Amino acid sequence: MAAFAGASVSHAVAHPSFGVAVIARGQAWRYDASGWRAVWSSRRGDGSVSALAFAPDGELWIGTNTGLVRLGRDGREHRDLAGTPIVSLAVGDHGSAYVGTRGAGLFARYAHGWRPVDAAGERGVAHVARMAPAADGALWLALGDGELLRAGPATRPVPHVSAR
Repeated sequence: MAAFAGASVSHAVAHPSFGVAVIARGQAWRYDASGWRAVWSSRRGDGSVSALAFAPDGELWIGTNTGLVRLGRDGREHRDLAGTPIVSLAVGDHGSAYVGTRGAGLFARYAHGWRPVDAAGERGVAHVARMAPAADGALWLALGDGELLRAGPATRPVPHVSAR
């Protein structure tokens, strides 16, 4: 039985090729053919974990209040977007990857790192609370002000929905 049994699991993610990962008690646990194992523990300065995702290459991404932690399949830890409060992560079927933040905007992953996305559907994206990739390469964005929008290929209309 895993050491987090009985603890509150705050985040969980599954991938057909890479297994399952959960966050419990400030630790990341990963399950695959070899069973459950602890793969990461929050440092004092990390703050709370706010998002979890598997990258297209099998890295485990952990969004925290102070940036993005990337755990390679080899167990090595890399950090990106230091000091940025990460609140959401999205990885598409075709390898597209996005990070949503509280106040710092939306970032897209490119070959040499992360770049900010200035706007989506002609709306600002300073606070992206949640994201979900669509099958056609588009991205659904739940913004901090209660709006939901679909950002995607320019040939498609972007519907506007507001929870207000």
